[in-house]
Amino acid sequence: MLREYMYTTIKTLFDKGYNKTQIANMLGIDRRTVRNVLKRIENGEEIKRKPVPSILDPYKEIINTKINQELSAKRIFQDIASEYVYTGSYDTVKKYVRVYKQSHTKVYMVNNTLPGEEDQVDFGYIGKIPAPTGNLKKA
Repeated sequence: MLREYMYTTIKTLFDKGYNKTQIANMLGIDRRTVRNVLKRIENGEEIKRKPVPSILDPYKEIINTKINQELSAKRIFQDIASEYVYTGSYDTVKKYVRVYKQSHTKVYMVNNTLPGEEDQVDFGYIGKIPAPTGNLKKA
């Protein structure tokens, strides 16, 4: 099975004027292979690489959650290395975090109103506090 770059090399050499036999000799492959590759390129077949599994695949959901919590790549790396026995490098995590952040930009909406025109309230839950009656109630 030829690698993707071999298809490009064969096409480039052929475009430069080398014949199939010369290309086969230069690359150390069979002439029929060169012919088949050129035929596939001529027919417009798209040549794709098989997906290669990443060392991060088992950790991507965890990493995505930590990115959404706005943790740094260094902190994410430290967490998965200590908690999940990740054996890959920091650079691998850093590159994944960069690509993820670029493809998942946050959307903000500016709300322009005149003073006193509109009220805004943010509701949240922070726990329960003791009420004067002795019962617990939401804060």
